[in-house]
Amino acid sequence: MFVLLKKLTNDYELENICARVLLTETCETPGESKTFLIGKIKGKIPAVDSILEPCEGYLGEKHVIIPKSIVKSNDSEVIFSVLHPTPETFIMKKNANAASIEPVKEIFNRITKGSK
Repeated sequence: MFVLLKKLTNDYELENICARVLLTETCETPGESKTFLIGKIKGKIPAVDSILEPCEGYLGEKHVIIPKSIVKSNDSEVIFSVLHPTPETFIMKKNANAASIEPVKEIFNRITKGSK
């Protein structure tokens, strides 16, 4: 594993262009529904198409699912969907760490640099 990590750090210019997404307000999500929420981006992300990935706990274990998706963000917030397949209401607390976000271009650049 150390050799792989060393190779990755030598081959790629690693940048810290990933940020956390926190819920801007407490939200009561009705059962068997799809809701759109606003998340506050905690970090510096350019206003471009980005990939939003759910944090642990929002992959379906706690009744709600935040799907991995491509989103358009501005530099401070993002709108994303939450799927709630069970019949019970679920409360998501303000400032909960819901997801991470990274520009698609950064991911694409890492992939294309690796294939040369």
